[in-house]
Amino acid sequence: MPDSSENPLENFSLEDSTISQKEEWNSGAAILGLPKNQGRFSLTAQLILEELRVRHQRLAMHGSSEIAPSLLLTLDSISELLLKAVQLTENHKTPEAISEALKELSDFGNGFKDRSVYFYPYFLKTDTGLVVRVALVAPQNKEKTDIIPYRRACFKYSQDIIAILMKNFASRETVIDEEKPGARLLYRDGKGILFLNPNGFSFESDAEFILKKGFEPYFYIPLPDFIVDLVSYASASSKLYEINKNYHIVLSQNSFLDTLFKHIAVQLDALSGFSFHYLKKFAKENKILKALDQIEDLETKIPSSGKRLVEGGWKFAYELIFLIKGFPFDQIKSDELQRVKDSCFASIAILEKLLNEIQSKGKDILETKIAEIIIKIKNRVMDHTEKTLSLSLINLEQEIQFLRSLPKFEEKSAIEQLQAGLSKSLGVTTAGVELDKGTLVAVDQKYFSDVVMNTKDLALKDPVYKEHLVFLEEIKRILKERKDENFDTLSENKEPNDSSPKKEIEKEETKTSAFNLAEIQKNFNLPVGIITALSGSVLSMIIAIALNRLNSLLTGLFASIMLGVILAYVLRKDDSKKTNKDKSSAKNHSAQEERFLSLIKASESFIYPKKYNHLLDKVYDPKKLRNRIEENLSEIKNLLSAQERKKDDQKIISEVEHAILQISAVVRIPEALQIKGRTKEIIVGKADLKTTLFRDNLAEYYRKEASAYHSDKDMVNYFNFVIREIELGYSKYIK
Repeated sequence: MPDSSENPLENFSLEDSTISQKEEWNSGAAILGLPKNQGRFSLTAQLILEELRVRHQRLAMHGSSEIAPSLLLTLDSISELLLKAVQLTENHKTPEAISEALKELSDFGNGFKDRSVYFYPYFLKTDTGLVVRVALVAPQNKEKTDIIPYRRACFKYSQDIIAILMKNFASRETVIDEEKPGARLLYRDGKGILFLNPNGFSFESDAEFILKKGFEPYFYIPLPDFIVDLVSYASASSKLYEINKNYHIVLSQNSFLDTLFKHIAVQLDALSGFSFHYLKKFAKENKILKALDQIEDLETKIPSSGKRLVEGGWKFAYELIFLIKGFPFDQIKSDELQRVKDSCFASIAILEKLLNEIQSKGKDILETKIAEIIIKIKNRVMDHTEKTLSLSLINLEQEIQFLRSLPKFEEKSAIEQLQAGLSKSLGVTTAGVELDKGTLVAVDQKYFSDVVMNTKDLALKDPVYKEHLVFLEEIKRILKERKDENFDTLSENKEPNDSSPKKEIEKEETKTSAFNLAEIQKNFNLPVGIITALSGSVLSMIIAIALNRLNSLLTGLFASIMLGVILAYVLRKDDSKKTNKDKSSAKNHSAQEERFLSLIKASESFIYPKKYNHLLDKVYDPKKLRNRIEENLSEIKNLLSAQERKKDDQKIISEVEHAILQISAVVRIPEALQIKGRTKEIIVGKADLKTTLFRDNLAEYYRKEASAYHSDKDMVNYFNFVIREIELGYSKYIK
């Protein structure tokens, strides 16, 4: 467990808000009575009880009013304690014998109703990490002992570590198994009978997993009091979302909606496997053929992989819930079927709560699927345009066919949303008379002129393409009106403007004249020549006037000009030194460029890896980028030259950071949209931003984030700007 320099819940009062009095008494008997008839216990259990009595007696002699958990007898010390007990045989000291003794003392088999020992954990932080200790309480010094002070003391002792634990829970990503993710909720008893535990993917189950470490190698005794205290503590600081009283989800720092979809996937996979196992059997035995057909049909549809369940599990969840609720349980009298029904309906209640939460977070499932269809069509159109340089025809009714089973589905509204979504990022027009009956025509506008030229060629061979030219003209008009930034950005044959020939001639003339002047300046020293010619001409004029001889003037002018030309040539600038200097400068520049490329080559694979677990592994803010460089500094230095490795670490970090920024796109958030706690700059690789798939996935990630804050206008504006820059404005970042 990572350390923390501060306690995020420093002001939290255990006495005031962690454990309410009602919860204390409801989570089990708060009074521990004297053990009755100790002779019924095993010798191992009796010895543990005696050691507890002696240990508590010693603590009482210290006279301290406060309970110190570290002084209580803990489970890990029992084995060593029993080794010293000469009155016990080796069989009484085995882990199995100790496990049986713990069951007896806790009254595990009877629901803790007549327990003789109270169990409660506390946490320690050691050099090796987090350690769980399970304290045993049994003073036996009076008829009734209040266990609440012990419970409070142990929890308070662990409070700082629990705060760190909750922070770690919130920062980690929810992970599910790729194959049969619901298997963790299913188990079989000793007779091989299949059971479903609907709450098995909850925060509570994660906490129990940690507690089991404190019982190893002994049998795990559930600690419901601690689970209640932990949930109350985390809920008081708004760190949990409640599905039911025994099922909570940690409010993650990552996308909470992604977490919900994963919980749906696990619950759906477990419920389908459990219900199909039993309902098929009951349907066959009782010849309920209609239900059997429905079960077998749905069984073939529901995917088993975690990824597919996360992406589309919600659709099958509705169908499965409908099927189970419609199963004729009342027609069959069976205790086993009643158990199956109770488990199924408990799981359904969880599924329905998860689905409703997604809806309430603004993540309407219908809208989500429409957004996915838009991305799918967009990718298809862009690939088709790039490969064939022709229009794509999209059958709108066919695209939304599988959405008809969803609640709130309206065909016209869905088609309108499709067209609106595609029109934002593509060149689009309709081919039909009525929108809800027609076909959509789309093109990737970045190749517009190339598509026009190719379509003109196709129209010469097939008259059908003449209609495509009409569509292209309409699309061009729409794109021009909205001043589309991506229009014709990748075309090889861009449309020339009306004034372009004239401008080209002017540019050519300017270029030619500039070239001629440069050549003259290179071969003659113009200032010397001009000054000499002018000086000679003036002198000739003065002499001619003085002597009143025109011939002297003409001769003097000619001689002055010739002398000026000769001196301009003789005294021309020597460019050899400049050339050598330029060569030296070019050599230095080449060396710097080579060094710059070596920095990029050494660090790029660590900053923008080709294989990554999550999209955000390739998305940075300035602080995260520098941290990533520092984390991989030793590996980066190994890839640099020996001379580079001798430099100061901070200098290398700064140089690598500068090099990486040259191959990165930096999206800067305008000051008016900046939000405290959110990055002001988003840094991604230019190579990644050039790919359609990366842009779509990144935009979709930010859409999910934005939907969680649909009631926060500032946050929505922030995310909308980022999404718009990624989807529409990306071209200006990758130049």
